[in-house]
Amino acid sequence: MSGKATANMSMKGFVYKSEASDYKEPGKGTYQHVNDIDIDGAGIGGLGFAVDLGAVYKINDDFSVSASVLDLGFINWSNDMLAENQSKTFVFNGFHDVSVTSSRGEELEVKADRYSDQLADFANLKDMGDQGGRTTSLGATINLGCEYTLPVYRKLSFGALASSHVNGDYSWTEGRVSANWRPLKWLDGGVIFAVNNFTTSMGWILNIHPKGYNFFVGMDHLLGKTSKELIPLNSNANIALGMNIAW
Repeated sequence: MSGKATANMSMKGFVYKSEASDYKEPGKGTYQHVNDIDIDGAGIGGLGFAVDLGAVYKINDDFSVSASVLDLGFINWSNDMLAENQSKTFVFNGFHDVSVTSSRGEELEVKADRYSDQLADFANLKDMGDQGGRTTSLGATINLGCEYTLPVYRKLSFGALASSHVNGDYSWTEGRVSANWRPLKWLDGGVIFAVNNFTTSMGWILNIHPKGYNFFVGMDHLLGKTSKELIPLNSNANIALGMNIAW
């Protein structure tokens, strides 16, 4: 097995707490590993800057396109508390030419202790101290969308949205299509279907917005089979509620 495990923490007053443990192989001594954290005081750990950019172009009364870039920016941290594993590989060759005593070959217990020590260096983190300042990007999200309004029934429109989050190993891409209904000036809602790197989902939203007030409820799941209490069966779902009052 091979792998590099790192923990980067930038927080005012943050330190890793370590303890010493004994290697199992005789005469090898001890090794230090992180087993807790401590935060002494509080303060600003860094400063950053970000902008959101967007534009909408209306081709005609029925069709419009849009584009945006969100969270385009960075944070400059004043410190970087680093912890990482001491060994980047763990090699298991099996148990060959071993015996329960030292009269022939290597003892089984000695071989097992050697593997245990190797695994301890591979799996545990060691405090590497403050590495100084560092700069990280926020992870920008790029959106491209379009909306088409039915000429024969202008209260109904259909939309498509492509989103891409750029953040190294945590990047993802998603596509959405939606049907949006606006029966009244203060009431609208929609049904959305989405596909991304991880899964597919289908949900709905209802938005009530009379003058000076806004309330919305949304769910990332369409109710299928439910219990008598209308609890979804054999599925997971998130419900989001929100309210705004304008003064």
